[in-house]
Amino acid sequence: MATTVSPNPLVAGAPFGASERGSVVRNVTQTLWLTSTDHATDWGTDAAAPGRVLNDTKLPLAGDILDATFPNMFCVGRSVQMEMPERARVTIEYEYFPTSINASLLPAATTAGLKQVTTELDRQGLPIVVTHNSQNQNGEISVLDPEPTIAADVVYTLPAGLLPDAVMAAWVGATNNNPWRGGITGTWLCQRCDPRPLNAFAGADIKYIFSFQMVYDPTGQDPAVFWKDPATGRPPANLVLGTGYGTVPWHFPKNFMSEPI
Repeated sequence: MATTVSPNPLVAGAPFGASERGSVVRNVTQTLWLTSTDHATDWGTDAAAPGRVLNDTKLPLAGDILDATFPNMFCVGRSVQMEMPERARVTIEYEYFPTSINASLLPAATTAGLKQVTTELDRQGLPIVVTHNSQNQNGEISVLDPEPTIAADVVYTLPAGLLPDAVMAAWVGATNNNPWRGGITGTWLCQRCDPRPLNAFAGADIKYIFSFQMVYDPTGQDPAVFWKDPATGRPPANLVLGTGYGTVPWHFPKNFMSEPI
């Protein structure tokens, strides 16, 4: 079917709408008219007509960018209103997503909750020592510790053969092996990397939105272990790091400055 799209979305006067949050334009909507120029055929009047309109090759597809000026505005939705069998109004929805976890403009939800921690180390990472009748003993405390968290959605295009599960497995449980976002090595932990398809039926160049969640602990993410005196069942006082106590490298290190894809 021969069709025309008007107005051209790249010329002045195109019907755009936008919403801004936090000084960032997060959403853009674009309204287009699609008209059949082949008077012998139209899209029909049945319930499947809007679907036939959306199959027109002149329309943007899910995952397409708005244009080269806005490479982070991705098409996330399309809706159709049939005006006549040969004329339809199509609304395209675009949403802003960064394409890097290290983007300078990274719209992220930052929270700081509390987690229950039982530890024998103080805030500086030294053993807690208590004294009674001139006898020293390692102490243990249970505290509510702040846990800053960053959550952000990032779009990546997966090359052929790479499954989103593999990206998720490569990141969840990783700690930063280099300074990242103000934290020293080993203080950031990737807690979530949840993929959802942006253009699942594209065939090639499938884009995924990865929802990252990173948690921060200034004392490090690896657990501590202590030698315990068999006679008392308690760690003796004045243990030395590396001989009497240490950390277990439970999480695997990863360069957070390197992109997942």
